[in-house]
Amino acid sequence: MLNWIIRSFKVKKDTPLRVSDPRISQEDIDPDALKVIHRLQQHNFKAYVVGGAVRDRLLGIKPKDCDVVTSARPNEIRQLFRNAFIIGRRFRLVHVKFRFNKVIETATFRKHHGQEEGTPVEADNVFGTEEDDAFRRDFTLNALFYDPFSNQIIDYVGGLKDIEDKKIRCLGDPMVRLMEDPVRILRAIKFAAKFNLRMESSLDKSIHKLKDNIKLCSQRRLYEELLKILRLGLFEAFVRKADEYGFLHAFLPFFHVYWQRNREETLQLARAIDHYSAQKPNEPHFLFCLLLWPRVNEKFRACRDIQKAIRMAFGDLNSILPLSKLDKIKVRMILGLLPRFEFLMDLRSKKRRYMIRKFVRTPFFREALELLRALETIEQGDTPGFRFWSEELNRPQEPRENPVRPPQNQPEHRPVHHHAEPVPPQPQPEQTPPQQDNNPPFIPRRRLNLPEQNP
Repeated sequence: MLNWIIRSFKVKKDTPLRVSDPRISQEDIDPDALKVIHRLQQHNFKAYVVGGAVRDRLLGIKPKDCDVVTSARPNEIRQLFRNAFIIGRRFRLVHVKFRFNKVIETATFRKHHGQEEGTPVEADNVFGTEEDDAFRRDFTLNALFYDPFSNQIIDYVGGLKDIEDKKIRCLGDPMVRLMEDPVRILRAIKFAAKFNLRMESSLDKSIHKLKDNIKLCSQRRLYEELLKILRLGLFEAFVRKADEYGFLHAFLPFFHVYWQRNREETLQLARAIDHYSAQKPNEPHFLFCLLLWPRVNEKFRACRDIQKAIRMAFGDLNSILPLSKLDKIKVRMILGLLPRFEFLMDLRSKKRRYMIRKFVRTPFFREALELLRALETIEQGDTPGFRFWSEELNRPQEPRENPVRPPQNQPEHRPVHHHAEPVPPQPQPEQTPPQQDNNPPFIPRRRLNLPEQNP
């Protein structure tokens, strides 16, 4: 039915396709996003849901966030919402904050930046209409607007047809658009892996030619995109798709080394990352522990000092993975515990039991134990170390063999008998008032310096 509507409706640049689709409705939109759109429309501004929320619903996936686009300028949005904050310099946005740290990202309609084609975009704050905003986006499947109150999808670029055809198509010349922002290469591969879509032929050729341009992008933006991939549980699918385009070497060169050495073990590592991303969505440091352990283990085998190995690994990867200081501390603490598992299991000493009891109370022990379980499953297929340490963790504490004895040389403690009669207070001698001295104190007279007289 939808294909027939699209074929029968001739889409012009100034005449968008407006249709209702049963796959998306007002109930699918975040209630706080509905509040933002309703207030903007009440003040005679255009406001729609845009981007990933519309795309995901049409592809049968529940969206995790909801972005809003409007004709209101950032300062006008700020005046309507007292809980709104303007952020960004290259691309000014408004974050409307709600309870539990929820943020509804609200942007203004923009048009083409006006810079020379094929050059990196330095500023993108040129405001425009909703039509301009649709044609300046990266891919057609991201250029769909949805009005939840009229229940209509607004399509200027043919994105509905591309979604029906399972195709990723770039808006404009792919060579020019990918040179403007090479992060679009990464996003195209991510969408292809996530939704099982195929690339348009011109976009496919452009990605093969320009894949090395990803090195020109800000490392912070690449880190954020990688973090999204890890949290969504897409790492295995992304690695497979990136290898088809030869993109893995340009984006994650250290991981490409593992991929070339042992593909099966690397895929098991990627599956483990996807598995724990669902269990620990708010703990990215654990996912980075899995991602970085092969590199740290290689350095550790060479120097036999785990802290030195971690420092060397971070030194090599700092420009590729700019982790926050807190995440670095957590990764260092967790990875630093791994060699002690094997050391204490093989230790033959009278103090072994005491050292084990002390080790299980170490901070981050449980996360390190879970990491040991994942690595043993990947490398051995069995988890003997994890079973041993799980038993030690759940073992009840044993009483001490040598209890603490009181010192021998202290004087004997004599208890106070509360039934004894109180000692009567002893009379104190009367205090006599001080005697007054009737003689005034001697005050020396001042000597006058008179001139001497001759006799």
